[in-house]
Amino acid sequence: LRRQRQMCIRDSFWSALEKRAKVVSLKQQVEAGDKLELLLERLMFGQLNAIVGNFNAAFSELEQALSSCLQLGKRDEVYFDILNWLFDICTVLGDYQLAKAYIERADLFASIHNSTEEGVLALISRVRFLIQKNELAQAGKTLELVLEQANELSNSLAITLALIQKA
Repeated sequence: LRRQRQMCIRDSFWSALEKRAKVVSLKQQVEAGDKLELLLERLMFGQLNAIVGNFNAAFSELEQALSSCLQLGKRDEVYFDILNWLFDICTVLGDYQLAKAYIERADLFASIHNSTEEGVLALISRVRFLIQKNELAQAGKTLELVLEQANELSNSLAITLALIQKA
């Protein structure tokens, strides 16, 4: 009975996920609602898919969200977050070339906005990327930059992330 209930919950979850994907897609097709709201829905839906391990669907949603960002001329924290999510997903899928392209765009964004926090977060993503590619010497050098810049931040989250990466 317990196993049957778990399967029912899992099936309901995936059914709800599929229905939500259809709603978002339909909204985009008929251009219903605020475009920014639709962009944020795609972002959240992409994140949800990534969290549950549905990486191809997550990639598709986040790519569409990134496209919407560019169409709306919205290059802000949302744009930066989407780039980082796409980087992580491409890394998981083993597409390192595309992952590198996304992290370079995130680096560029951080440097243009002269945001130390975004720069540190982009560097942390780059360290993870280098570790996965087994380029440990370069990862170590980049991590030293992260720790150096993290000391200038008042945001404890970025410092915590840097320390976790160091460990």
